[in-house]
Amino acid sequence: TPGCQIVYSLDEAIKFAQSQSGAEEIFIIGGGEIFKQAIEQNLVGKLYLTKVKGDFKAEIFFPPYAHIFTKIIASRSDLEGDYQLTFEERSQ
Repeated sequence: TPGCQIVYSLDEAIKFAQSQSGAEEIFIIGGGEIFKQAIEQNLVGKLYLTKVKGDFKAEIFFPPYAHIFTKIIASRSDLEGDYQLTFEERSQ
């Protein structure tokens, strides 16, 4: 597919993204194992989180992060329908 780049590891994906001109920030958008690798390998300097308050059935969870990303740069809450949302930007 034109415009597509195939890579075989998270590290390779990040290196490719960094090589692209104008790439100021690289967003890692999941899934669960990718998030875990990025945090464990210290490949992430900042988190943009959306927290949804509620009791949900799930099999995959975001990995622990608060002990690493201790600084809350920005936080705001909003109500969307029946859901209380909190948006946080965190750094190490």
